[in-house]
Amino acid sequence: MGNLPRTLLIAAGCAVVVIACGPKESPEQNASGTQTVRSSAIMILPATVEGTFAISVEKGDVDDKDISEVSFGTLSVNGVEHLVQVSGTLVRAAGIPREGGKVRATLGSRTDVYGAPTYIITAMEKL
Repeated sequence: MGNLPRTLLIAAGCAVVVIACGPKESPEQNASGTQTVRSSAIMILPATVEGTFAISVEKGDVDDKDISEVSFGTLSVNGVEHLVQVSGTLVRAAGIPREGGKVRATLGSRTDVYGAPTYIITAMEKL
């Protein structure tokens, strides 16, 4: 637990660099009214995206499947990594393995409390 702030700071710094270098494209409206995002910075939330999810830092107790209460990680969309936060409940419900994988995720909100923009995943399904 002592490495949590340092690890999160390193991950946030890397994400800032990756996000700053990414291509700028606009989101497209899909049939359900949510945004399908094809950009390096997500402007309109909620946004539903597809990409590769990976857990970097975990917070709280873990269950029998080794999934914590809250996980922080990255969601790589079109080659751009976005910092994300997701509850263990969503990870378990989606059947995402601890090592991550391909997902469709809804980014419901964003916070800058950790430094770099971190998107809060409100829905997720395994692809």
